[in-house]
Amino acid sequence: MPSAFFTASYKLLEHVAGIGPSLARKIVDYREINGFLKSRESLKLINGYGDKAFEQSGFFRNMSSKYD
Repeated sequence: MPSAFFTASYKLLEHVAGIGPSLARKIVDYREINGFLKSRESLKLINGYGDKAFEQSGFFRNMSSKYD
């Protein structure tokens, strides 16, 4: 699975369509507490990351990082 979304910093995530500052903080906090997510669908476990955010952030979720 591409990992760019799962390793992105707060500063980068807050500019992704459908995310914003509040949800970016929740994503980073979730990763710090629970470790990396296992799938794109598991993003929906994060409070506030619903279907709309999932759809809007689709392009970024599908990007690969240099670590893939």
